[in-house]
Amino acid sequence: MDDALFHRKPLAEQLAKRIMLKAIGSAAPSGIFLAASYGTGKSTFIAEDLLPQLHALGALVVHADLQGDAGDVGLAISNSIGSALQHQYSRDPSAQGPKGGEWVNSFCSKIGLGKEITYTTALVALSAKSRKMIVLLIDEAQLIIQAADRMAIMAGLKAARDELNSSKHCGLRIVFVGASRADLAELCTTRHEPFFATPLVDLPLLGHEFIQWLCNRPSAPGDLQPDEVFDLFRLIGHRPGLLRRAMEALHEERLPHSEQLIHRLADLLAAQADITNSDSGG
Repeated sequence: MDDALFHRKPLAEQLAKRIMLKAIGSAAPSGIFLAASYGTGKSTFIAEDLLPQLHALGALVVHADLQGDAGDVGLAISNSIGSALQHQYSRDPSAQGPKGGEWVNSFCSKIGLGKEITYTTALVALSAKSRKMIVLLIDEAQLIIQAADRMAIMAGLKAARDELNSSKHCGLRIVFVGASRADLAELCTTRHEPFFATPLVDLPLLGHEFIQWLCNRPSAPGDLQPDEVFDLFRLIGHRPGLLRRAMEALHEERLPHSEQLIHRLADLLAAQADITNSDSGG
Protein backbone atom coordinates (compact mmCIF):
# COMPACT_ATOMS: atom_id res chain seq x y z
CA MET A 1 0.00 0.00 0.00
CA ASP A 2 1.07 3.58 -0.63
CA ASP A 3 2.21 5.19 2.65
CA ALA A 4 0.92 8.67 1.78
CA LEU A 5 -0.95 10.38 4.61
CA PHE A 6 -4.49 11.67 4.78
CA HIS A 7 -4.33 15.24 6.01
CA ARG A 8 -6.99 17.15 7.95
CA LYS A 9 -5.78 20.69 7.34
CA PRO A 10 -9.10 22.51 7.99
CA LEU A 11 -9.43 20.81 11.39
CA ALA A 12 -5.80 21.63 12.20
CA GLU A 13 -6.29 25.27 11.24
CA GLN A 14 -9.42 25.52 13.40
CA LEU A 15 -7.76 23.99 16.45
CA ALA A 16 -4.51 25.92 16.04
CA LYS A 17 -6.38 29.24 15.87
CA ARG A 18 -8.36 28.31 18.97
CA ILE A 19 -5.19 27.38 20.86
CA MET A 20 -3.36 30.55 19.81
CA LEU A 21 -6.31 32.87 20.49
CA LYS A 22 -5.44 36.08 22.31
CA ALA A 23 -8.45 37.12 24.37
CA ILE A 24 -9.05 40.86 24.60
CA GLY A 25 -10.35 42.35 27.81
CA SER A 26 -10.27 39.08 29.76
CA ALA A 27 -7.87 36.51 31.05
CA ALA A 28 -5.83 34.78 28.36
CA PRO A 29 -7.04 31.30 27.40
CA SER A 30 -5.91 28.47 29.65
CA GLY A 31 -5.25 26.13 26.77
CA ILE A 32 -7.22 23.04 25.94
CA PHE A 33 -7.71 19.35 26.76
CA LEU A 34 -7.93 17.25 23.59
CA ALA A 35 -9.32 13.70 23.83
CA ALA A 36 -9.18 10.87 21.27
CA SER A 37 -9.25 7.11 21.78
CA TYR A 38 -6.22 4.98 20.99
CA GLY A 39 -5.86 3.97 17.37
CA THR A 40 -8.14 6.65 15.92
CA GLY A 41 -5.41 8.71 14.21
CA LYS A 42 -4.66 11.16 17.04
CA SER A 43 -0.86 10.91 16.90
CA THR A 44 -0.72 11.25 13.12
CA PHE A 45 -3.01 14.27 13.18
CA ILE A 46 -0.97 16.01 15.86
CA ALA A 47 2.41 15.32 14.23
CA GLU A 48 1.45 15.88 10.60
CA ASP A 49 -1.29 18.51 10.78
CA LEU A 50 -1.64 20.30 14.12
CA LEU A 51 2.03 20.91 14.96
CA PRO A 52 2.90 22.28 11.49
CA GLN A 53 -0.11 24.61 11.69
CA LEU A 54 0.94 25.88 15.12
CA HIS A 55 4.44 26.52 13.75
CA ALA A 56 2.91 28.36 10.79
CA LEU A 57 1.06 30.65 13.20
CA GLY A 58 4.36 31.55 14.87
CA ALA A 59 4.29 29.32 17.94
CA LEU A 60 7.26 27.67 19.58
CA VAL A 61 5.96 24.16 20.27
CA VAL A 62 7.37 22.20 23.20
CA HIS A 63 6.27 18.57 22.95
CA ALA A 64 6.31 16.52 26.16
CA ASP A 65 5.50 12.81 25.78
CA LEU A 66 4.61 11.48 29.22
CA GLN A 67 5.32 7.88 28.22
CA GLY A 68 9.04 8.71 28.23
CA ASP A 69 11.49 9.16 31.10
CA ALA A 70 10.53 5.90 32.83
CA GLY A 71 7.00 7.13 33.46
CA ASP A 72 8.10 10.11 35.55
CA VAL A 73 5.58 12.76 34.48
CA GLY A 74 7.34 15.70 36.08
CA LEU A 75 10.70 14.67 34.62
CA ALA A 76 9.22 14.30 31.12
CA ILE A 77 7.88 17.86 31.24
CA SER A 78 11.13 19.25 32.69
CA ASN A 79 13.23 17.50 30.05
CA SER A 80 11.04 18.74 27.20
CA ILE A 81 11.39 22.35 28.38
CA GLY A 82 15.12 21.89 28.85
CA SER A 83 15.53 20.41 25.37
CA ALA A 84 13.68 23.36 23.86
CA LEU A 85 15.96 25.79 25.68
CA GLN A 86 19.09 23.96 24.56
CA HIS A 87 17.81 24.00 20.99
CA GLN A 88 17.20 27.74 21.11
CA TYR A 89 20.74 28.42 22.35
CA SER A 90 22.31 25.98 19.87
CA ARG A 91 20.72 27.98 17.01
CA ASP A 92 22.29 31.22 18.25
CA PRO A 93 25.96 31.56 17.24
CA SER A 94 26.32 34.58 19.52
CA ALA A 95 25.40 32.56 22.62
CA GLN A 96 28.88 32.32 24.09
CA GLY A 97 30.46 33.26 27.39
CA PRO A 98 28.27 33.43 30.51
CA LYS A 99 25.14 32.33 28.62
CA GLY A 100 26.68 29.81 26.27
CA GLY A 101 26.42 26.04 26.12
CA GLU A 102 27.76 25.31 29.59
CA TRP A 103 25.39 27.79 31.21
CA VAL A 104 22.26 26.50 29.50
CA ASN A 105 23.18 22.85 30.20
CA SER A 106 23.63 23.66 33.88
CA PHE A 107 20.38 25.66 33.92
CA CYS A 108 18.40 22.84 32.28
CA SER A 109 19.70 20.23 34.72
CA LYS A 110 18.06 22.17 37.57
CA ILE A 111 14.52 22.36 36.09
CA GLY A 112 11.79 20.45 37.87
CA LEU A 113 9.55 19.99 40.89
CA GLY A 114 11.49 20.58 44.07
CA LYS A 115 14.51 21.78 42.14
CA GLU A 116 16.13 25.18 41.85
CA ILE A 117 14.46 26.09 38.54
CA THR A 118 10.65 25.98 38.43
CA TYR A 119 8.56 25.45 35.31
CA THR A 120 7.76 29.17 35.45
CA THR A 121 11.39 30.28 35.56
CA ALA A 122 12.38 27.87 32.79
CA LEU A 123 9.51 28.86 30.50
CA VAL A 124 10.12 32.57 31.13
CA ALA A 125 13.73 32.00 30.00
CA LEU A 126 12.51 30.15 26.91
CA SER A 127 10.02 32.92 26.12
CA ALA A 128 12.71 35.60 26.47
CA LYS A 129 15.08 33.70 24.22
CA SER A 130 12.60 32.72 21.51
CA ARG A 131 10.34 35.80 21.65
CA LYS A 132 7.46 33.58 20.57
CA MET A 133 4.25 32.35 22.10
CA ILE A 134 4.96 28.91 23.57
CA VAL A 135 2.60 25.99 23.08
CA LEU A 136 3.39 23.24 25.58
CA LEU A 137 1.78 20.11 24.15
CA ILE A 138 1.60 17.34 26.74
CA ASP A 139 0.95 13.98 25.10
CA GLU A 140 -0.57 11.01 26.96
CA ALA A 141 -1.77 13.53 29.54
CA GLN A 142 -4.07 10.98 31.17
CA LEU A 143 -0.92 9.62 32.87
CA ILE A 144 -0.89 12.73 35.09
CA ILE A 145 -3.76 11.14 37.03
CA GLN A 146 -1.44 8.34 38.18
CA ALA A 147 1.41 10.61 39.32
CA ALA A 148 1.98 10.87 43.05
CA ASP A 149 2.90 14.54 42.64
CA ARG A 150 -0.01 15.26 40.33
CA MET A 151 -1.28 18.36 42.14
CA ALA A 152 2.20 19.88 42.32
CA ILE A 153 2.71 19.28 38.58
CA MET A 154 -0.59 20.88 37.62
CA ALA A 155 -0.13 23.78 40.05
CA GLY A 156 3.34 24.38 38.63
CA LEU A 157 2.00 24.42 35.09
CA LYS A 158 -0.82 26.79 36.07
CA ALA A 159 1.65 29.17 37.73
CA ALA A 160 3.74 29.17 34.56
CA ARG A 161 0.69 29.78 32.39
CA ASP A 162 -0.48 32.68 34.54
CA GLU A 163 2.93 34.35 34.53
CA LEU A 164 3.65 33.91 30.83
CA ASN A 165 0.21 35.19 29.85
CA SER A 166 0.90 38.47 31.60
CA SER A 167 1.88 41.48 29.51
CA LYS A 168 5.57 40.97 30.32
CA HIS A 169 5.91 37.84 28.16
CA CYS A 170 4.87 36.37 24.80
CA GLY A 171 2.24 33.94 26.08
CA LEU A 172 1.87 30.27 26.96
CA ARG A 173 -0.80 27.84 25.85
CA ILE A 174 -0.92 24.33 27.32
CA VAL A 175 -2.51 21.52 25.29
CA PHE A 176 -3.21 18.32 27.21
CA VAL A 177 -3.72 15.42 24.78
CA GLY A 178 -4.89 12.02 25.92
CA ALA A 179 -6.73 8.82 25.11
CA SER A 180 -8.85 8.61 28.28
CA ARG A 181 -11.58 11.20 28.18
CA ALA A 182 -12.66 10.35 31.73
CA ASP A 183 -9.17 11.01 33.12
CA LEU A 184 -8.82 14.26 31.20
CA ALA A 185 -12.25 15.34 32.40
CA GLU A 186 -11.18 14.77 36.00
CA LEU A 187 -8.30 17.20 35.46
CA CYS A 188 -10.50 20.00 34.14
CA THR A 189 -14.00 19.54 35.59
CA THR A 190 -13.16 19.02 39.27
CA ARG A 191 -13.24 22.28 41.23
CA HIS A 192 -10.05 21.77 43.22
CA GLU A 193 -7.98 21.05 40.10
CA PRO A 194 -5.68 23.89 38.94
CA PHE A 195 -7.03 23.66 35.39
CA PHE A 196 -10.69 23.61 36.38
CA ALA A 197 -12.97 24.93 33.59
CA THR A 198 -10.36 24.53 30.87
CA PRO A 199 -12.18 23.38 27.69
CA LEU A 200 -12.27 19.64 26.95
CA VAL A 201 -12.62 18.92 23.23
CA ASP A 202 -13.15 15.56 21.52
CA LEU A 203 -10.97 15.20 18.44
CA PRO A 204 -13.41 14.39 15.60
CA LEU A 205 -13.15 10.84 14.29
CA LEU A 206 -12.01 10.18 10.76
CA GLY A 207 -15.07 10.08 8.54
CA HIS A 208 -16.27 9.33 5.05
CA GLU A 209 -13.72 11.66 3.41
CA PHE A 210 -10.91 9.45 4.72
CA ILE A 211 -12.57 6.31 3.38
CA GLN A 212 -13.16 7.95 -0.01
CA TRP A 213 -9.50 8.96 -0.13
CA LEU A 214 -8.34 5.49 0.90
CA CYS A 215 -10.51 3.69 -1.66
CA ASN A 216 -9.30 6.01 -4.43
CA ARG A 217 -5.60 5.35 -3.79
CA PRO A 218 -3.88 3.68 -6.77
CA SER A 219 -2.89 0.80 -4.48
CA ALA A 220 -6.42 0.19 -3.17
CA PRO A 221 -7.61 -3.37 -3.86
CA GLY A 222 -10.20 -3.71 -6.63
CA ASP A 223 -13.47 -1.82 -6.73
CA LEU A 224 -14.30 -1.37 -3.09
CA GLN A 225 -17.36 0.79 -2.51
CA PRO A 226 -16.63 3.60 0.01
CA ASP A 227 -20.08 3.36 1.63
CA GLU A 228 -19.59 -0.34 2.36
CA VAL A 229 -16.05 0.21 3.64
CA PHE A 230 -17.24 3.05 5.87
CA ASP A 231 -19.81 0.75 7.48
CA LEU A 232 -16.97 -1.63 8.39
CA PHE A 233 -14.82 1.29 9.55
CA ARG A 234 -17.50 2.34 12.02
CA LEU A 235 -17.75 -1.21 13.36
CA ILE A 236 -14.04 -1.22 14.24
CA GLY A 237 -14.25 2.11 16.07
CA HIS A 238 -12.89 4.38 13.30
CA ARG A 239 -9.37 2.92 13.66
CA PRO A 240 -7.42 3.73 10.49
CA GLY A 241 -4.43 1.52 11.28
CA LEU A 242 -6.61 -1.60 11.42
CA LEU A 243 -8.33 -0.72 8.15
CA ARG A 244 -5.13 0.03 6.26
CA ARG A 245 -3.46 -3.19 7.40
CA ALA A 246 -6.51 -5.20 6.33
CA MET A 247 -6.55 -3.46 2.94
CA GLU A 248 -2.86 -4.18 2.50
CA ALA A 249 -3.54 -7.88 3.12
CA LEU A 250 -6.49 -7.79 0.75
CA HIS A 251 -4.36 -6.14 -1.93
CA GLU A 252 -1.83 -8.97 -1.66
CA GLU A 253 -4.51 -11.64 -2.10
CA ARG A 254 -5.60 -10.27 -5.51
CA LEU A 255 -9.06 -11.81 -5.45
CA PRO A 256 -10.47 -12.34 -8.96
CA HIS A 257 -14.06 -11.30 -8.26
CA SER A 258 -14.85 -7.82 -6.98
CA GLU A 259 -17.95 -8.98 -5.10
CA GLN A 260 -15.69 -11.04 -2.84
CA LEU A 261 -13.67 -8.03 -1.74
CA ILE A 262 -15.94 -6.49 0.89
CA HIS A 263 -16.67 -9.86 2.53
CA ARG A 264 -12.99 -10.75 2.66
CA LEU A 265 -12.17 -7.28 4.01
CA ALA A 266 -14.70 -7.83 6.80
CA ASP A 267 -13.00 -11.13 7.69
CA LEU A 268 -9.55 -9.52 7.70
CA LEU A 269 -10.75 -6.66 9.88
CA ALA A 270 -12.31 -9.08 12.36
CA ALA A 271 -8.99 -10.94 12.57
CA GLN A 272 -7.07 -7.66 13.03
CA ALA A 273 -9.45 -6.58 15.79
CA ASP A 274 -9.10 -9.94 17.56
CA ILE A 275 -5.30 -9.64 17.51
CA THR A 276 -5.42 -6.07 18.79
CA ASN A 277 -7.80 -6.94 21.61
CA SER A 278 -5.67 -9.95 22.57
CA ASP A 279 -2.49 -7.86 22.66
CA SER A 280 -4.16 -5.22 24.85
CA GLY A 281 -5.66 -7.77 27.20
CA GLY A 282 -9.16 -6.70 26.16
